[in-house]
Amino acid sequence: MKLDLLKEFPDNEDLINLKLSKLKIDDIFEEEDYHPSACHARVWNNHRGTRCTNLKCIGNYCKSHDKMIKKYGKLLFGDYFEDRPLYKDGIKLQWFDMSEKDELNVLLKYQNMKLLDKISKSEQISKSVLYIKYRQIVRNN
Repeated sequence: MKLDLLKEFPDNEDLINLKLSKLKIDDIFEEEDYHPSACHARVWNNHRGTRCTNLKCIGNYCKSHDKMIKKYGKLLFGDYFEDRPLYKDGIKLQWFDMSEKDELNVLLKYQNMKLLDKISKSEQISKSVLYIKYRQIVRNN
């Protein structure tokens, strides 16, 4: 990415380095593996509907989700291996269908667009400042 930006905007290396230094990717994304000992309940997880990470201990569920079934007669977001519920208490649930990796790619593309926009604006400002200085010099001579 940096080389592409430097090719397109060779005079803005400092700004490019500053912006790219703020990009951080701490997680390494891997395909989700099947964990036979994990609970089968689906959890909300910010609209993603992922699988509960607790170990199952009562049938296919952890203690927490087993208690939920006993108390309410169902799981709040269903079983991970069944279709996601469309509604909860009459309200339509908004599920995200992108993986975290795909979401990160969208975010990086968006940040790249913002960076390119800032660079082009800074180039325009630099050109306008140079033009103003040029006009001042011309007037003084």
